[in-house]
Amino acid sequence: MRNASLYTAALWLLLLSLGSAALPISWVSPRATAYSLDEIDWIRMKADLNGDGVLSREEIWEEDASLLAKFDDADLDHDGTLSPGEFELLLITGS
Repeated sequence: MRNASLYTAALWLLLLSLGSAALPISWVSPRATAYSLDEIDWIRMKADLNGDGVLSREEIWEEDASLLAKFDDADLDHDGTLSPGEFELLLITGS
């Protein structure tokens, strides 16, 4: 079971490194396809209330509570925060 989790995390990291164009169409939400990378950066900076460069559950909730359902899936390193890349993944895969 642990190997499956490591495999899944490795796959997500690979897809994240390749960018959103590598994601299968079925994984991309219709809502997320409207975001440009500049918009994702702007949303992330606006949501980062304490300016530490990562987003907490509370900051995600303040920005868009519907995104909390996918927080754990996007938190690839399981540190309880979303890095800029993890936040991009969250928006691209949508909720």
